[in-house]
This record gives sequence, structure tokens and C-alpha cells, in this order.
Amino acid sequence: MKRIIAIFAPFAPITGGMTTLANYLSNSFKKNGHQVIHQHLGSGFNGIFLFPLLYFQFIKVIKKSDIIHIISASGNALWAKDLPAICISKYYKKKVILNFVGGRAIEDFSAWPFYKRLPFYLSDIVVVPSEVLKKAIKRNNINVIKIPHMVEVGNFKKINKTVKINPPVLLIAKGIEKYSGHEKLIEIFSKIKEEIKNAELLIAGSGSREKDIKAKVEELKVENVTFLGNVDHNKMPKIMEKSTILIHASKYESFGISLVESMASSIPVIAFNIGGIPEVVIDQKTGFLIPYNDKQLFINKAIEILNNPIILSKMSGEAEKHSQIFSPDLIYNLWNDLHKKLF
Repeated sequence: MKRIIAIFAPFAPITGGMTTLANYLSNSFKKNGHQVIHQHLGSGFNGIFLFPLLYFQFIKVIKKSDIIHIISASGNALWAKDLPAICISKYYKKKVILNFVGGRAIEDFSAWPFYKRLPFYLSDIVVVPSEVLKKAIKRNNINVIKIPHMVEVGNFKKINKTVKINPPVLLIAKGIEKYSGHEKLIEIFSKIKEEIKNAELLIAGSGSREKDIKAKVEELKVENVTFLGNVDHNKMPKIMEKSTILIHASKYESFGISLVESMASSIPVIAFNIGGIPEVVIDQKTGFLIPYNDKQLFINKAIEILNNPIILSKMSGEAEKHSQIFSPDLIYNLWNDLHKKLF
């Protein structure tokens, strides 16, 4: 049965994983015949004095929808925006899906104040992208299931699958925030440069720590580092086309859409082994998973893969193959089954 699905999420011009996920879901639901309404939630407390107007907009959208699909993370928007939307939805007897992606909850969920956890109890179902996040939330007697993120892998598939070796280009595709680990990655790249002189680094994304990271580059006198700023998501396949490996050092991660996009581009991933990343990247097959904060091992593995074209080529092929399990055509079936159960 075709339904009207309202997706509550940050939409463009905001960038990031939640926006990307919202667009992927929207495209898939539309492709399968549903009507989709976008309810833009903005970012953080921006425009807090307009909140009453935002809540009135919630009412208009909720009244004409069958399913309220809220994409949420670990911030204060959980109680300031998501909770009111859920309460209004319950008043109008609408089905509510809380699609939660906040990796910080893996460690902290039980310590959150009750008002921040309340949206999880009031929703009809909580959906998370990884088993480790599901276990963290389920311990609190919440109705939660796992559905991995869908990724439009076809948009990232390389026509020419020749691996870029010379010069090797390392890519960071993550907003520059405190938890994102950019400072560690700059230190790691500076050491890689000592072994591979012509290595280059591209940084796609912006954020509150951008000035600090640029200062770190200057402090270490690291050459061949390019800050791309916020890149339109449609342009990311071209950026990945130029890249050799993706490096990732986040402290919190529930899944990692950019990791799948990288693998779909035949780019192996080197990342810290945290959160839901081990459910996305296969260690020693589609990349390397490094114990958190082991910078020396991270450096060693990056140099190993960049200096060995055979390993790099094999991992590139495995990465592209593995990424296909997250394609929208496969993941949509899980959402369709859930929608049927809700009704």
C-alpha cells in the first residue's frame, strides 16, 4: 500500500550524514510509489525564537501524513524538536518511526536525562543502523530494530576502476568537529609524508574546528593538504574518483555513510575500530580497522597499502563488491516490511 511519509530531518543547505540519509530514504520511498513530505528541522538551536512557528508547521505536515519518520542524533534536538513532533503525532494517532543515528549513545544512552530518552519510549518503533547501537538502546527496554543505512552506491561506482597510485591521495570526508578526529589524522598524514613524499590529503567538510585544524597543518608544516570545505553531495563521486584511500578517525560512529560511498568508489577504508564501523568495513578485506587511538598502527597500515599496488587493487575490488549490500533496492525491502507491520 502506498502511503504519505513525512521525513523530519535537516535538509539542504545543511550537509552531513543525516541530510544524506534523509535524501537517500526520500528518493527510495518516492521510487517505490510513496508520497514524501520533507519537514526541515534545521541545525541545533538555530532560530530558537521561531520554534512556535516550527511546531505549527509540524501540525500541518503531521495531519496529512500516514507515517512520521524522524531522523535524529544525540543532540538537544531530541527533546527540543523531535519530542514535540512525536507528541503531536501521537495526538493525531499517526505512526512514528524514530530513525536514530547518534553514535554517542552507544556509550552514554543510559546516562541521558529522562526527557532526552522520552522520544524513544513514545515512538512506535526505533530504528538504528547497527547492532552495537541496537544493543545499547535495547538494554533500556525500548522497542528497537536494526536496518542498515541505504546508500545510492550506483552514483559512486567508478567507470574506470584503475586504482590511483601516483600520487597517492588520502581523503577525509567528515565534518570537522571535536569528535571527528581530524587532528589525529593530520598527525598521521604528516608521518605518512615522511615515507611517501608525494602523498596528498583532501579534506571534504567543514565545522567548528576548521580553524584549529588549519592551524595544526601550519604548526606541523604539512604540505599538500587541501581543504575543500562543504562539498555538494552530488560532487562527492568526483572527489572520490581522485582518491586512493579514505581515512577516518571519529570517536563516535553509528554506521558511516561516507565509508560505504568510499567503498562503492573502489576506495579502501582505514578507520578506528569503534561503534558500528566494524559492521560496515571488513578488516583486512575492504580496508583496515585500527584499535582506537593507535596512531602508529594506523600509519603503518596506510603506508603498507599505499606501497603495495597488489594489496591496494585487491582491497579496492572487495570494497566495491561489499558496498552493494547497502544498495537502496535491498534496504528498501526492510523498510517496506516495517511499514506493513506498523499498520
